[in-house]
Amino acid sequence: MPTYEELKARAGKIITTLMNEHEKAPDFGQYNRLLGKRSTSKKDVVKAAVANIKLINQVSQMLYQKDVVTFEDEVAELPNMSIND
Repeated sequence: MPTYEELKARAGKIITTLMNEHEKAPDFGQYNRLLGKRSTSKKDVVKAAVANIKLINQVSQMLYQKDVVTFEDEVAELPNMSIND
């Protein structure tokens, strides 16, 4: 079983990898005709890293009842609007 410190180290490694891959990734994934698939975009890199960190948090919650990384949920609010006549 991984210790809490090992889980923290693993999350740190994922964050470091995220930063390195994010720098290299294009803003939009472009289709590669040779490989027959789309290249990995910045959004894809972030999405994969967040999924991995959330899994580490779930394991940490199960074993130690605390998170390794805390996410602040973004609340999407609509701005105040009025109808112009």
